[in-house]
Amino acid sequence: MGVNTSEPGVSVLLVIRYNVAPSRATAGPQTTDNDGNATISWFVFTYGPGQKSVQATVYALATDQNGQRARSQSVTVQVLPFGTGG
Repeated sequence: MGVNTSEPGVSVLLVIRYNVAPSRATAGPQTTDNDGNATISWFVFTYGPGQKSVQATVYALATDQNGQRARSQSVTVQVLPFGTGG
């Protein structure tokens, strides 16, 4: 997931909330580059027994060098089970 904070040196953490267990995970942190950009990869470590898909709600939490925090808008992601194609 790509994040832009418009500020270099900001620590960015992804917070992931699933509709199945485990219900919460994080990815990162990653520090933004000189342009304020950070890219954080995250992997789905959950499954939806008896379900065709899992839903994840993801947002970025950024903390600058002064301790100021900002949260992005949430994005909902539909995760298809392995082997379904799509």
